[in-house]
Amino acid sequence: PGPAPPPPPPPPQQANCKYTCRYRIGIENDDDFGVMKKLIGPKGQNMKTIAMRTGAKLRVRGRGSGFLEHGGAGSKREADEPLM
Repeated sequence: PGPAPPPPPPPPQQANCKYTCRYRIGIENDDDFGVMKKLIGPKGQNMKTIAMRTGAKLRVRGRGSGFLEHGGAGSKREADEPLM
């Protein structure tokens, strides 16, 4: 079977609701295994598929993610927390 269709839009009274879920990856990113490469997929395909099927916005953050958080005094660095 092909990919599942995206979920229907929320009812009007819930259109402005925003939900956040965090999932810990449970392993650190390293050069040998490359969990970030596996999670994102070739050309971002795994992340695109998850977003398309769920309608969710995805962001991977934490140590090893490469996602730079805005810190004080204009600094940017990865969040000092496990990969999620």
